[in-house]
Amino acid sequence: MEINVTLSSVASIFTGISEDSIDHSIAGFQYRYIQPNNFSESGEIKEVSKIFKKEEIPASQLVKNGDVIIKRLNPNFSVVAPQITNPTAISQNLFIIRPKTNVVPEYLACLFEQSSVLSQIEHLSGTSSAIKAISAKKLAEIKIPVVSIQKQIILGELWKLNKRKKRLLLEYVEKNDQLLTGIVEKLTGSK
Repeated sequence: MEINVTLSSVASIFTGISEDSIDHSIAGFQYRYIQPNNFSESGEIKEVSKIFKKEEIPASQLVKNGDVIIKRLNPNFSVVAPQITNPTAISQNLFIIRPKTNVVPEYLACLFEQSSVLSQIEHLSGTSSAIKAISAKKLAEIKIPVVSIQKQIILGELWKLNKRKKRLLLEYVEKNDQLLTGIVEKLTGSK
């Protein structure tokens, strides 16, 4: 059985922090820092930077394993935080969506890539603007379908497989381009 609920009833939403890093010699705290440009084309987190803070960032604003991360501007894909071992924060251009116990993180991430959720975000952020930006308050109001845990697990696994497929296809295209370049160089004698 499926029921539609607000996002805020099944997850907590946390905004990111500013990058105003200070000199590491006077900083008391060091964090890994995820920004929108740290996402690959397939939606995976790649190399992240470090920031240094004088004050400790509240634990609730640090990324935890299983958190769903989405962009605040033009949200069109999501990522489930992998095994986080170091204190990690996100930029102000991202949101942490922390699922409660009745929602599988991968299922929630999958929903954030579906037209039903994306159209709600577009509607709430204003369809006439070129850059779609949404607030945490508006994001909390979107409606999402909640299905049984078994169905959530299945849909979450399908979402992960689809992400992997996209990554492999991108790698294939890149290797194919390299192969063609090599053939052209060999046959034409140019570099």
